[in-house]
Amino acid sequence: MNWPFGHPRHEEVTNMGETWPMTTTQASHPLIENLSELISYIQREDPTLDEMCQFAVIRTFNFLGGIAMFQAALEADGTIRPVGQFGFSSQVMKSWSSSHINEEIPTADALKTNNIVWVADKENWNRDYPHLAKYDNDFTTNTYIAWPVTVRGAHLSVFGLCLNTVKAPTPGLISFFETVGGVIALQQSRDSRLNTSPMEDEILSKLNLFTRRQRDVIRLVTEGLTNSQIAVELGFSESTIRQETMRIYEILGATGRADAVRMYRSVGARKVS
Repeated sequence: MNWPFGHPRHEEVTNMGETWPMTTTQASHPLIENLSELISYIQREDPTLDEMCQFAVIRTFNFLGGIAMFQAALEADGTIRPVGQFGFSSQVMKSWSSSHINEEIPTADALKTNNIVWVADKENWNRDYPHLAKYDNDFTTNTYIAWPVTVRGAHLSVFGLCLNTVKAPTPGLISFFETVGGVIALQQSRDSRLNTSPMEDEILSKLNLFTRRQRDVIRLVTEGLTNSQIAVELGFSESTIRQETMRIYEILGATGRADAVRMYRSVGARKVS
């Protein structure tokens, strides 16, 4: 079973014959300690992305049975490429060197919906995500989580974590994953600022003013969708989408659709190193 999160879930999830109560108190004990440890490590060591993935697997997600983690970036043409990892074999990484936003895979799903995707029923993986069959996978993985992150204002990166245990999602764990991703993305944003031009910094500061809906709209505009198609995709009226695009142009100082796409791609499509 997979759970793409856009709506609150009921208080208990049952999967593969087991039941997990969704209580924040039970899960909060290791979460705060592990998060504090990750923040201290980043502040002390100024690590690379690979090193942060390693620390997250060995320390931060150890209590869940974490065995491997990666980050991938979405490029302007819809290609999803890994930019850092720990725990995967060279064969697996070679297989996943290039995927696409239009494929039925958890990473693409997380990027398209801007929500965490939690896959904890291995028997149904290929049914829910048929394109997974063409990629190499770690067969010791029993739970897979993919969640989008914000790096310098753009929802164009995604983390993936493999667990060797069967774990169902809880509100506490979902918040924990989002916070861990935010902490790592903040470090990457700090590093990337050293390599950006004043013009890119100005555009990125404007992107940070976008609402979540505006982020979704500009992402779909960049993918080439019309206002009517975006309205169907996001579940709003075409009039609402038209108003949002006008507001986006105003915030960016763009002369129109093509100019907004150019500005967005100039910073959002850059891979994080």
